[in-house]
Amino acid sequence: MKLYHLIVLRNIIIISLYIFSTKIYAQDTIFIKNVTFDDCSSKSAIDSGWSSIPGYGGNIIQLFSNKEIRGIFLHKNKPLSFWILVDTFNKACLYRTSNYYFKNEEIQLLRDFIKRSNGWYCGKKGGQNCASVFEIEIQADGPRIFAKLRLITNKKYNAYSVSSVNIINPRSIRVDNKILQNIKVYNAANSEIPCDFGNSICVDEMDVVWYGTCNGIVQIINDKFDVILSEINSKKNIDIFRCEADGNNIKWFRVDTSIYSYDGNRWRCYDSLEILKGIRDIYCDRFSRVWFFGTKYIVCLENNKWIKFKSSDFGISRTDVCGMFVDGKKRMWIGDFEKTVMIDNGKIIKLNNINDALKGFSICEGVEDTSGNIWFRLYQNGVYPQKKGLVKYTLTEQWEFFDVYNSGIPRSDLTSIAIDKSTNNIWMGIQYAGLTCFDGKDWTTYTQENSNIQNYLINDIAIDSKGNIWCSSMDGLYKVETRGR
Repeated sequence: MKLYHLIVLRNIIIISLYIFSTKIYAQDTIFIKNVTFDDCSSKSAIDSGWSSIPGYGGNIIQLFSNKEIRGIFLHKNKPLSFWILVDTFNKACLYRTSNYYFKNEEIQLLRDFIKRSNGWYCGKKGGQNCASVFEIEIQADGPRIFAKLRLITNKKYNAYSVSSVNIINPRSIRVDNKILQNIKVYNAANSEIPCDFGNSICVDEMDVVWYGTCNGIVQIINDKFDVILSEINSKKNIDIFRCEADGNNIKWFRVDTSIYSYDGNRWRCYDSLEILKGIRDIYCDRFSRVWFFGTKYIVCLENNKWIKFKSSDFGISRTDVCGMFVDGKKRMWIGDFEKTVMIDNGKIIKLNNINDALKGFSICEGVEDTSGNIWFRLYQNGVYPQKKGLVKYTLTEQWEFFDVYNSGIPRSDLTSIAIDKSTNNIWMGIQYAGLTCFDGKDWTTYTQENSNIQNYLINDIAIDSKGNIWCSSMDGLYKVETRGR
């Protein structure tokens, strides 16, 4: 068996089992062995949090020993499949189902059971745990169930947000009870959302919410959810990695390796535009410019003109940048995973000298409050957990860092940041913690333990004109109504 497991490690691992039951659900007979891999040739996902290597170890005996779970699959004449994510703490959650054949109540039953269950094991690399994803495919033949298990080895699936909250700074755990009552969770089981895993979210000029999932785009108008039917959604299980809305109310989407735009009437694909080959991210600034970052160039769309830049034009070392922000004074801030540069009226200022506060840090995202202070989400390459994840650049050009020692931030590993311009409240998604708000004085953090947030990996945050905080997560969409109803 050991030799067999080593051989199939590089490909797909299929473990077949038969579950025999009578009409009164007698004891099942199952042939399966838990497997843990110690030797993976792919790059480890420990530091980045992204699952890029295979790993498996799962106790699906308990899954199919449950009468209600077996009842989902028995006597159905179509194959069903679902995906399970196992994080580095060996906690599991339901990620994806073949929704067309599952009822909403069946999806919820699977979700709840998998979260409560144990015996799941992630892969290992060099003795360290690695997040893992695997698919279970079910085919029922009367009272007999045949199941195939195979590894999913794509780096885009993140299993770090399954386990219980890990708070470094317990001072941050306080909540606003009024907001606590107004956190809504939308998922594939209780709404039209086609997939629980949300990558990106934005709000356009008309206050319409655009939600990019691992299985299509959702448009939300006055709490009405519509899965957009377009050439993007014509393919199954297609990932919407980035949603952005520019000043002309054109929506931009990175879909797998392609770039699309939508002006409200027409969808357009830019596959034929050579300079957009290899684009990995999109940023829309406040001056109606759209920026694209990729493996070859940095590209800007301004006044319907495409402008191509090399990394050297900005004083950085690579074109697939960590992040960009353009402030109200039209200064451009760029992080390239190694350093941050600021470009002011054509002058490049590298903030990487020995006396610079940002030495060794890259900006990932930025927001500007109504007083002109700029708040940056930071990343320090090779440091995990992050030591400093949030910094404020004041009007007096001073840098003020916030960490677990001098503030109420629960951790310094920020995954997203947004600002409510009506209150200047800063909202942050924080890895291993949940959703955190800073109002200039107090810090509040909403977790799985103290709220109905389903998991603590917030991939993106957008805020509408009514003060609603929209959060895309690995386990659905959250809406936080800060002003109530």
